[in-house]
Amino acid sequence: MRIGVLLIGSLYWDCRSHRRTWRDTRLDMSCSQPVRVPIRYGRLSASRGCTYTMVFSTGLTEAKYGHGIVVPCKSQDLIAEAEFLWTAETASGENSERISKSWGCVAALESPQHPMPEGKRNDWIERVAREPCYGKQNSAIGESVAVDSTGFLRIQWPDTLDGSELAVNVLLATATNPTIVKGDYVDADDIAGAWMTPHGKENDEYFWNNQKAGIQTFQDQELKRLLARDLIKSAFEGL
Repeated sequence: MRIGVLLIGSLYWDCRSHRRTWRDTRLDMSCSQPVRVPIRYGRLSASRGCTYTMVFSTGLTEAKYGHGIVVPCKSQDLIAEAEFLWTAETASGENSERISKSWGCVAALESPQHPMPEGKRNDWIERVAREPCYGKQNSAIGESVAVDSTGFLRIQWPDTLDGSELAVNVLLATATNPTIVKGDYVDADDIAGAWMTPHGKENDEYFWNNQKAGIQTFQDQELKRLLARDLIKSAFEGL
């Protein structure tokens, strides 16, 4: 069993010390592989100035898949790596020995060609069962939730952008709880608009750093257009 982490946001590029340490000590960043995954901006994050961050979306067609990044773990201890991943997700980097909270959870995804050994799978399910309220996530009308109650991410095994095989056969990923309004995700106008507020402008680097890292969604071109329009408007208002 070869373990990796599927990164779809700031864990890949955030420079806070506990995240740098996690990447340096737990991951083999030199073997990163870009992949296609069903992701979108869909969670309203209070910690990022009430702007939107990335979620998995099972209702997306393959034509709307975005790009994430798979990075192999140096260790092959699935449960330990899940707890290290969750620690990296926290604001403080303090180890709570948890893998979930109300806003999200660590989930596993296994290759259909090389599934997890039965014992390892059972160990993972038992570990997830110890988490209170694990996997209770929102979903839009017509789509299934991204994570099931046994701790598995309900998306297909990702394809690499260059057609090569992934160097891992089990993935860990953080699935955050999407913000659903009247049965659906908010649109690009609302997402971009959140980055145009005074607090939002302090957090739009989330979008631009994702762009620099190659983490992309089907929404990106429209979001760029809207953000550029706001910059032009602000420039004229400043004259």
